[in-house]
Amino acid sequence: MAEFRRRYRGDGYAMSYVVLTVHEGRLIRLTTDDGQSGLGEIVRWPKLDIAACAVAEDAAVRELENLRLAELPARLASWRAQGPELAGFCFGVETALLDMLGRASGMPLCALLGGPDAGDAPGYVSIGGKAPEDAAAEVRAKGADAPVVQIKLGVDDIETDMKRVRAALAVLGPDQLLLADFNGAWTPDVVSPVLGEVEDPRLMWEDPCVSFEENLAVAKAIKAPVMFDMCCDNLGTIVQAVNARVAAIALKPVKLGSLADTRAARDLCAAAGVRMRIDGPWCGQVAAAAAVHLAIGAPSDLLIASCDLTDPLETERTLLRDPAPGRVGPVAGAGLGLDASAVRDVWEAAA
Repeated sequence: MAEFRRRYRGDGYAMSYVVLTVHEGRLIRLTTDDGQSGLGEIVRWPKLDIAACAVAEDAAVRELENLRLAELPARLASWRAQGPELAGFCFGVETALLDMLGRASGMPLCALLGGPDAGDAPGYVSIGGKAPEDAAAEVRAKGADAPVVQIKLGVDDIETDMKRVRAALAVLGPDQLLLADFNGAWTPDVVSPVLGEVEDPRLMWEDPCVSFEENLAVAKAIKAPVMFDMCCDNLGTIVQAVNARVAAIALKPVKLGSLADTRAARDLCAAAGVRMRIDGPWCGQVAAAAAVHLAIGAPSDLLIASCDLTDPLETERTLLRDPAPGRVGPVAGAGLGLDASAVRDVWEAAA
């Protein structure tokens, strides 16, 4: 494994439950006895204790030594069952396994995940919690070409949140979508009466409350669509959300600890006609590329957006491309698109 630290630009990135200033991650490289290798990235969810995650990851890495490749999927399932501290580790190891298989077969990750062998997705710009006037200025500066703009809410009070939303809508284009993301900051009794005060077809509320049940109550109480995000942290809850015919679900392979499981969720949403966004927490370029590989396999009429998850970080960016304004895609090539020299460059840049 290789440790890496990257700073967030400016004063950091504010959400309802944390202000992020430094990102700490790990790269992991799997290598077989016959020289095949794959690269993955371990991502910790911002709410987790990094030290506790590192201890659990170090113990799991020791179990990887001398493990047969055929035993790895079952071991990943076992680690995922232990709790959220190893979810990001399992995501990273599985990414490395898929990168290895892709390179061995000449297939890009997106094709291994049931999508096309090349492509891109609509991107979105995310604005951290700021004063309403600053949020509007950043939407105007950064979001002009983005089909979707997300603003973070819940960092102070509900009245200021509504001012942020109105300020952002005032500078948004007629064909853009605003995701107003509370990150579970409020309860139904606080937000349900207030959200109905803003009626705009360009607006979608995101995770007003913590739990699935609370968000469902809000969705039933208001006319505007609600996206279910952090409350959908396992396949069982995602199935519940699909069965409830919610407006949209945000799918995050780091949260589920698996690209394969998130592919299953993606395909379930597609079969049911539920709109989706596919991304994850802010991270380095290896994990960011993996999420985009997964996203381009979603039906274009149901995929709201994906994202360059390195966006607010001061970091390298060679695994993702911008084929057109407001679009994001992975670089071409087998696996994650890295040849041997590129793997070395990414590894050394992290280390």
